[in-house]
Amino acid sequence: MKINNRNISEQEPCYVIAEISHNHQGDEQTALDLVKAAADCGVNAVKFQKRNNNTLFSKDFFDSAYQSENSFGKTYGEHREFLEPKVEWLLKSNQLAHELKLDFIMTVFDFESLEFCEKYLQVDAYKIQSADLTFLQLIEKVMATKKPFFLSCGASSLDEIKAAVHFCISGNADFCLMYAVSSYPTMTKNLNLGRIAYLKKALRFPYVGYSCHYKNNKAAEYARIGGAIAIEKHFTLDKNQKGPDHKFSATPDEMKELVISLSEMDMMKGLPWEDGTEVEPYQMEARFKMGKCVVAHKTLEAGTV
Repeated sequence: MKINNRNISEQEPCYVIAEISHNHQGDEQTALDLVKAAADCGVNAVKFQKRNNNTLFSKDFFDSAYQSENSFGKTYGEHREFLEPKVEWLLKSNQLAHELKLDFIMTVFDFESLEFCEKYLQVDAYKIQSADLTFLQLIEKVMATKKPFFLSCGASSLDEIKAAVHFCISGNADFCLMYAVSSYPTMTKNLNLGRIAYLKKALRFPYVGYSCHYKNNKAAEYARIGGAIAIEKHFTLDKNQKGPDHKFSATPDEMKELVISLSEMDMMKGLPWEDGTEVEPYQMEARFKMGKCVVAHKTLEAGTV
């Protein structure tokens, strides 16, 4: 998989995405501050979300009462509209991300949002949310843009995942499957991180990453050890802010630690043996010091076997 000039694979450094989601609190300056903070952390990309709430939800659901400590409106529609990124500051965030050498990724929830992104934004890659894994019409339209994308598979059966992956492969798509658990935050016992390696083997598809909804960085780190080529982590400026995602999001300090940790893991992983005969120079001193050799215990006459 390739985004701009960056290759994303098992042989490359881990690709890290700061998922801003609606942690911008519906505020332009907060969104811009999140982009700047993400760049300071050393991530590769920032990601926003786009919905057309009027067509995405039924009128009854849009107008339904939404009373919650995390609500930004009296109805679910008002809540979603408040958190929907405004065109003006989404454009600014897009421009700022590129100025800071970050890839700009968008999760699109519907056809209208995809059309908006293609018309107004310079999107480097798309994301298909877990709930749309079986929405092949939307996936097909994303594929038609010829841009790379991430395909999340939380709350999906293995058969559904296989069908979606094969659909994308048959369309010659440039994509990465993102293993995810749709439980927020995900409990330790429900992470099932071994499924990353299992998916690679079962699908015969090496491009598998991890979308993390865990309370801290540990799951993302273990996922990298387990073979994830990309890590997506929700990003916030303050875990105590109002909203459902902040508690399992990484603060700037935590995101910086994650980037450093993933880089160290890549260093630890190292390289395989090339031809099976070499011993690295940095091990030769110990090999000589601790190695054994044959010596004569007593004087031997020449020619002794």
